[in-house]
Amino acid sequence: MVTWAGMHGEQPPTDLPGFLEFAPSLPTQGIAEIVAGCEPDGEARVIRYPASRWRHWEKLARRPAGLLVIGDAVASFNPVYGQGMSSAALQVEALRELISAGGLDGLVERFEPERSARPHRAWGIDSRRPCG
Repeated sequence: MVTWAGMHGEQPPTDLPGFLEFAPSLPTQGIAEIVAGCEPDGEARVIRYPASRWRHWEKLARRPAGLLVIGDAVASFNPVYGQGMSSAALQVEALRELISAGGLDGLVERFEPERSARPHRAWGIDSRRPCG
């Protein structure tokens, strides 16, 4: 499977001739050489992801009692970059550590600061330094 991704307004071609012309424009020629010798399995599909989102649940004045928010409900990323799985895994890691250290009592409240800090790493932000 070959996936082209565009950013900042760049739109990779979806027609086969354009697809084949695009490959040699890449920084390395290996993909172009592979693609040139392949047959398409079907039509190209275009998927557009509007924006990554980070939902700051910790800033809500009121939250449903007992609700533990994790994964894409906290931070959803463009799947091209693979950050969503990393972010979710970091949150699960924090959850596992908290359960191991203190069981389930007060887990939601203990998890909140840990969960809020973990997406920083997937976004490439050092959570110890202020953003901006």
